[in-house]
Order: sequence, then C-alpha cells, then structure tokens
Amino acid sequence: MSPLFSASRLGFSFNGTPVLRDVGLEFPAGLLASVVGPNGAGKSTLLSILAGLRRQYAGSCVYRNQEIRLWPRRAFAREVAFVPQSVRIEFPFTVEQVVLMGRTPYCNGLFESPDDWKAVDEAIRLADVSHLRRRDFRSLSGGERQRTILASVLAQSPRALLLDEPATFLDLQHQLAIYGLLRDLARQGMLIVAATHDLNLAAAYSDRILVLHAGAVFCDASPAEALSAGSIRSVFGVTAEILPSAGGRPWVRYGPA
Repeated sequence: MSPLFSASRLGFSFNGTPVLRDVGLEFPAGLLASVVGPNGAGKSTLLSILAGLRRQYAGSCVYRNQEIRLWPRRAFAREVAFVPQSVRIEFPFTVEQVVLMGRTPYCNGLFESPDDWKAVDEAIRLADVSHLRRRDFRSLSGGERQRTILASVLAQSPRALLLDEPATFLDLQHQLAIYGLLRDLARQGMLIVAATHDLNLAAAYSDRILVLHAGAVFCDASPAEALSAGSIRSVFGVTAEILPSAGGRPWVRYGPA
C-alpha cells in the first residue's frame, strides 16, 4: 500500500537559515507517528509543510501521489487537518460554532446539512466538550480550547490528522484521553502525526517515532528502537534510563547531562 505522505530530500529555510534538510519519510494510513526533538529541531516546520501551509520547500513532499503544493486548497482541506499549538479567536463564537467551522471545506450553500451536524455532534462527543457546547470560546481554559480545536478538525472528517503538541495545556486525565483517542483513530485507518516534547506519551501510544535533530532525521523507528539512552543523550543532551513498562514499551527516566 502506498503511503499517504512521503518526502524525499525535503528542506526548508527561514531567511537563508536552514531549518529542515534532506528529510525523508513515509507515513501510511492507520499509523500513529510521533515527531520528537529539542526546540529548533524543525518539528513545527515539518508539520506545517505536511499541512500545506508552507509551499516554498525544497525537495519533494507528496500527499497521495501528488506534490502538496499542487493540491487545490479546498480538496486538500477535505483530506488533511491540522491542530496548531494554540489558536486565538477574538470574536464571540460558541464552542459549537467553532467546531462547525471544521465543516467549511464541505460548504455548498448558506445552511448546514444534516451530515454537517452529524459530524459536529460526533466530534464534540469524541473531544469531550459536550458540556461546553454553548460556552464562549474566549472564556475557556487553555485545555478546553485545545479540545475544542481538536473537535473542529475531527469534524472535517480527514484522512490524515496533524497535531503540534496536542497535550499542551491538558491535565493528566485529558492527556491520556486525547492520546487514547488518537490511537483509536489510527486503528480505524486515519493517519495521525503528532509533534510532542513528551517522550513518554510518544513511547506509550505511538507506532513509530521520528526523531529530529538540527533539522535532520536522526532516527525513524519503533519507540523501543528510537528512544535509547544513547539517542536521547545525543539529541537532547541529557542522560536517560530506559525502563520497561506495560506491553514492553519503553519508559524514560531523565537525569542531568
């Protein structure tokens, strides 16, 4: 089966400074992949390219056998959804209205269709924001906003979901719930790619971990292979002890360099 996303010699620069260089990857459907690395490693830039937000990249980055920059934006938005680290909304929209915005790529008239409302209701349930449905988005906590934006992109009914630090602002209960949901969506055939600083969440839920270091791929492997004590020291500059956990997945205990 061909991958949904593939990249070859992918690069990107800001004002002449390389941020990504010679990145190669393949992400098939039904995968939960975590992208990890220190600040400045290129995680957010990589996600923004995959999301179609930065089209002036070098090399090749393909979604479903077509270069991303050549995809019509409306068609691409029906396929690929992106959750940034934070979203600012200055107008008095309710949570329900924000989630309904996720149906924008499907709009064909002035009014929402039954399919739109069905998708919204299911997305609100999955993201656990039913009790917030009538609340003003601006009044929400950071974690509540994060879950509302997740509901909005789930309402897009995408084939691929890209998330930049999806556990930011979330309490422990919702961190586990969100990652459990992402794992379930991957099992149902969706491609999930999440950038995160939390190596233990990545280890516990991911099928693969892509480790970025100084804009290049340091490792792309299973959690047990990617998160070795040696790789963590080389990439993050800290010592680590790798402990076994349930299901044989690694658990990382950190220490100073």
